[in-house]
Amino acid sequence: MATAVTLATLTACDGASDADGANGDASASAAAPQGVLTAKAAAAVVDNYEKVNNKANAALDKDLLGTVEAGQLYAMDKATYTLVPTFSKKEQKAYRSRDLIHRLTREL
Repeated sequence: MATAVTLATLTACDGASDADGANGDASASAAAPQGVLTAKAAAAVVDNYEKVNNKANAALDKDLLGTVEAGQLYAMDKATYTLVPTFSKKEQKAYRSRDLIHRLTREL
């Protein structure tokens, strides 16, 4: 889920006005939309997010997590960090050892 949100953000158009031909300019509508980042750069951003997220989750480090998350996602994950100590030792170990992709695919 977080990765999907990040990917959707990373693939947004560059924000140039009338790039979609809304002004009636046929040549503008023929141009292919371009993202702000290349696919390679976007993949690097997602890889970094996953690495930092996994490290922060293992340590329950909300400050580290705040370097790659913000808004509602960050608020939810910080709340989870306050709940983890209430988990059984087995559940705590499982939470801290699972990587982001494992948790996301398990939730699907």
